[in-house]
Amino acid sequence: MPAINYSNAQIYKISRSDGDTEHEYYGSTCNLRARKCNHKSITHNANNPKYNVKLYTHMRANGGWQNWNLI
Repeated sequence: MPAINYSNAQIYKISRSDGDTEHEYYGSTCNLRARKCNHKSITHNANNPKYNVKLYTHMRANGGWQNWNLI
């Protein structure tokens, strides 16, 4: 397993684009582009084992990925 370079670590937030701050998700990653693609893929791919995780079901119930921002 390759060593992880934590000097590239970033903290991100996923929140609704309408400004609702009640439902926000915070995460961290060393590769933000890949993590964003992963979140988007899980939201749309019913074959993914994480498809029914509360975060993704909530996102789909509230406008889908296009109604959310990753900052």
